[in-house]
Amino acid sequence: MLEDQMLIKRLCSGEIKVPVRLCRQRPPHLPLITTDRIPASATIDVCTDTISHNLRRRLDVYLFSLAIGLILRIVSYLGRSKTRLHHHWSYLWGALMSFVKFLTQYSADLTHQVNIREQVALPLTDVIAYC
Repeated sequence: MLEDQMLIKRLCSGEIKVPVRLCRQRPPHLPLITTDRIPASATIDVCTDTISHNLRRRLDVYLFSLAIGLILRIVSYLGRSKTRLHHHWSYLWGALMSFVKFLTQYSADLTHQVNIREQVALPLTDVIAYC
């Protein structure tokens, strides 16, 4: 859905707001938001939780590749369209920085992972450089 220009425009605009309830079982917790939200904001929160809660030495490369790819698509669309999204960005940047720290700290353990450089490390640096 985020690859289609018309759909991402609707998902990032204020036209559609939906109630979204995120799981809050494990810290770090995202802020509790009880009002209806823009779907792109909720998608970023799901990706942030995915990154924060799945840091393991046996890293799921495909899962992290998807999460970072979704974040990159949304952020790049927001930049191209000059759209401001009301979001708690500090939690996303904190999750990305802790992921960078995790990758550097356990780089020796992660070298055996297939395609980790192409599918995770390069898109992660693209997101950080773009922002």
